[in-house]
Amino acid sequence: MPPSIAGKPENRVQVYLNIKAKAQFKRRYPDIEINSKVRVYVKPKTFKKGWHSSWSENVYNVENISDDKNSFLLTITPNVHIQDMNYY
Repeated sequence: MPPSIAGKPENRVQVYLNIKAKAQFKRRYPDIEINSKVRVYVKPKTFKKGWHSSWSENVYNVENISDDKNSFLLTITPNVHIQDMNYY
């Protein structure tokens, strides 16, 4: 479908279905269990440099996993702190 046709509002559903059909979802993560070591995602601030990590410097230990219908709540405690790195 050429961009001139795909840009029309009546074709939004068809464009979405085409993109969704060709998308690849190959990323797999190991299951999180009690005593797993994890890092926490830190939401990037405005104007954050791309080479800064989006994950916490602290490594946490999972103590408890609460499972509701569609969400998980992890209880974590600090485990190891990686040395402070100063970026200039």
